[in-house]
Amino acid sequence: MSTHALANFLGLDKGTFYAAIRRLHSVLDVPAAGGAHSCPIQFYHASFREFLKNPSRSGVFVLTEGEVFRDFVIPCIQWCNYRVGSNCRLNDRCCIEAPGLSWTLQDRREELYEEIGRFAKTACWRVCYRISKGDVTKVVDELHKFQFCHLRYVGEDFVQFVNWLHSLVSILELSCQC
Repeated sequence: MSTHALANFLGLDKGTFYAAIRRLHSVLDVPAAGGAHSCPIQFYHASFREFLKNPSRSGVFVLTEGEVFRDFVIPCIQWCNYRVGSNCRLNDRCCIEAPGLSWTLQDRREELYEEIGRFAKTACWRVCYRISKGDVTKVVDELHKFQFCHLRYVGEDFVQFVNWLHSLVSILELSCQC
């Protein structure tokens, strides 16, 4: 995913995005704003990911998988929902408003929507079932807005997601019976 698309996926404008990564240029290859539409951010060292996961090495900068997936899954569902429902011909109620673009170039707007939508489609169902149980409510709230009637292709990732969701319902039912 291009840097430009990543910033928009996360809902960040250009200034906020570059301010957030300003001190990471020694570990990340960050394209200048002029090249952000065609270049992704890349780690200089693969070990930086492992550093961020290890609390004894990264201290206050540690990232747990649960935190990463929590922050990732909500915009992923929103963008995936827009992508699957944007061409609705069923009725007016299903028309879904696109998530806002915080940093856009007028001549690249449609291409940007397509790039982010493609990314969300491939990542969305893979990530949902990996969030921590404490963040499930946020995901379920977002899924209430999802237009499942527009899903035409159900892949293995979606099947895993449904199995995960089913296990949550079973857990919630057991906890309510106590």
